[in-house]
Amino acid sequence: MIGFRAQTGVSSGLSDWLDLARGLAAVEVLTFHSYQLMFMEKLPGESYDPAIRMVYSILWAASANGPAAVLVFFVLSGYLVGGPALVRGLRGRLSAADYFSARLSRLYVVLLPALTISFCLYVSARQSSGWQAYVTSHQDIYDSQVIFHAPVGVAAAICNSLFLQTIACPEFAGNVALWSLSNEFWYYVLFFALISVRKKPGYIAMIVTVLGLFALAEHLDAGGTHIGLKLLFFFFVWCLGVIAYALVIPAWAWCCGFLLSMAGLYLLTSKGLFPQWASFSMAVGIGTAACIVAIDHLKVRLPSFLRAGRELAKFSFSLYAVHYPILLFLNVTVASDRQEFTLGSVGLNASFILACLLIAAIFYFAFESRTPTVRDWLKAKMLHGWTGGRPLHPTVVVDAAALPYALASDLAMVPAAAAGVGPSLPSAASGGPLKQTEPTREHLAMTATRVPMVLLNDGHALPQLGLGVWQIDDAIAPEAVTSAIGAGYRLIDTAADYGNESGVGAALKRARNQVYVTTKLRNEDQGYDRTMRAFDASLARLQLDVVDLYLIHWPCPERRAYVETWRALVELRKQGRVRSIGVSNFMADHLERIVDETGVVPAVNQIELHPAFQQRELRNIHERYGIVTQAWSPLGRGAALDNPRILAIAERCGCSPAQIVLRWHLENGTIAIPKSANAARMAENIDLFDFELTSEDHDVISRLDRPDGRIGPNPATYGQMSLFRRLARRLSGT
Repeated sequence: MIGFRAQTGVSSGLSDWLDLARGLAAVEVLTFHSYQLMFMEKLPGESYDPAIRMVYSILWAASANGPAAVLVFFVLSGYLVGGPALVRGLRGRLSAADYFSARLSRLYVVLLPALTISFCLYVSARQSSGWQAYVTSHQDIYDSQVIFHAPVGVAAAICNSLFLQTIACPEFAGNVALWSLSNEFWYYVLFFALISVRKKPGYIAMIVTVLGLFALAEHLDAGGTHIGLKLLFFFFVWCLGVIAYALVIPAWAWCCGFLLSMAGLYLLTSKGLFPQWASFSMAVGIGTAACIVAIDHLKVRLPSFLRAGRELAKFSFSLYAVHYPILLFLNVTVASDRQEFTLGSVGLNASFILACLLIAAIFYFAFESRTPTVRDWLKAKMLHGWTGGRPLHPTVVVDAAALPYALASDLAMVPAAAAGVGPSLPSAASGGPLKQTEPTREHLAMTATRVPMVLLNDGHALPQLGLGVWQIDDAIAPEAVTSAIGAGYRLIDTAADYGNESGVGAALKRARNQVYVTTKLRNEDQGYDRTMRAFDASLARLQLDVVDLYLIHWPCPERRAYVETWRALVELRKQGRVRSIGVSNFMADHLERIVDETGVVPAVNQIELHPAFQQRELRNIHERYGIVTQAWSPLGRGAALDNPRILAIAERCGCSPAQIVLRWHLENGTIAIPKSANAARMAENIDLFDFELTSEDHDVISRLDRPDGRIGPNPATYGQMSLFRRLARRLSGT
């Protein structure tokens, strides 16, 4: 009844709501601080006109929920970051390099420029002629400085710098939003250590360190505002989002859990066992988690008139980081002596808010949009630093006894060279076809087991390097596949449209238990019933009982059948006739639709991917859903092999250009399926494990990406029906 989510990913319907909530929460914090800085959170007295009092009452009510908005943002962050991390951790797919490079890149790319801008704006405000008038008329604003004050000393300096509690001076430390963003990083660290401690006891030291920082903040809190306890309570609120994401519970159980939690919170507060600030924080957190779960269960779609609001989420983080110093500067320079409550003051306040939104958008494009590049750089540095220069693959090697069909529960971090599997095949003779002789175990230990295994979101695994058989004639397919198996390949990728399933099947007769097999559905066979029949035909040609991975070859959106086709693949997996199901050439909107309408996330999306066409945005979506990226045409149909930059790297490493490009795929966590019918080239393509690329090499290759780099068909238009079929469909209204 109660369990953990089996896959990562958020449906597009819920994702729209979450994006809207993130954007609105950031704007709410902006309006809260704007009202705070300009009007000291006060309302006009009885001496003012009733109309003015009503306007300011509405303005105050609309902007008074800034603290609650910060809490909502924390729950959303726990849901979108901590929840997927927990699920991947339970599946053995949580990579420290992936996790911390993402978090650190955001911290450095956004917070450091924000701190610099904050300091510059603060110094400028102090030098302004309106500074003294502003401070004199707004003394109440700085009452909160005691929260950020600590006695001078080494411990206090460390604590303040880690939590950004002091920014250049005590008065300017009111930027609670910036402070909360820095705290969030420590929640990421603590959470990763908590869910990883079973794997490495050293994480206990990390847990103790972070909790020790919370305790130190509490000890140095001269104002008695319990800042350390608030750090801990905010972490609990963050974890509510994790729970909402990770747990799979019936709707009635969720309802009971939320009601009991709120009732227990009320009792604790009424008995004086919970302070008001803690009750408020927990109540907002529980309510936000309940809303997320309700939207997810009810499948409520975001109304069309609200969809434009989703765009605010793109730069909500930037808005949090920079809005406060901008507001302070604008108030000092423009409204330093503004004390009266008038409609003109309301207009000025609104203009300040719009200015912050505009500047935050500019800040986003200048800094935050650079996060993926910095993330890749940090990840490369971490991998090389943690492994002494040896690359650390975001993959998992499975226990020999579990191959070739490994479940998540069978995972074991064993050295690849130690994982001997089944009977072995001979190595490739120099260029010639291999004889169909029984292989030796020693050869397998030297070749096949050196290829890392990638764990899929359904618990199965695939080798990270395979052979593609596109354009290999059915007559020579048996010889080519046999040569590949002898060279150490354990993944063969074919398709009904290639016309060589029979030849592949003939080669697999002698080696079925050593090889993973992928095949794909023809475009003409899309639709539920046609898919079921087409799969039977593919299975017969391959002479198999079960296929390891079955893919929809192209989305063919004009046919309007890929969702029903996906339902057929889901049914085939339920029947046990397919171990894993996925798609090929699906774009972001195609992925979102099948996940939204079926609730099933593909295990793999096989896409065109090579140095000239790197598809970073689509790969980011894959990561968000927990989909493994598989690259067809990983060498760009040979175009990448003539690139001078790749040739230079190959010369330095003493390798072929093809080996450099394939190594780049492996170090990026992509499954590569290069096509070759030449035994010597097959052996060369799999010989990738005695060298590594540097971070500089990755930088060079990343710069080869081009907007016009696609060499295959465009998935948005490929697979269109004939004119006659389009007319027939339109006339029939289907």
